[in-house]
Amino acid sequence: MGMFSLIKEAGEKLFGLGKAQAAQPATAAPSTDPVAALNQTAAQAFATYIESMKLNVEGLDIAFDGAT
Repeated sequence: MGMFSLIKEAGEKLFGLGKAQAAQPATAAPSTDPVAALNQTAAQAFATYIESMKLNVEGLDIAFDGAT
């Protein structure tokens, strides 16, 4: 699977487009900053997608900054 496929499918989950749907995080902490909350949701969508691929990854830290 190429990088573009990974990004495409994670984007589908993040934005609810196509056949892929994002899993809602079970313990999402409420945030007063809506941009920070969206960035956290995007990072969680990428992490969920990577986990669904059954990749053996340890210590993966995903951060998303929609502004950049």
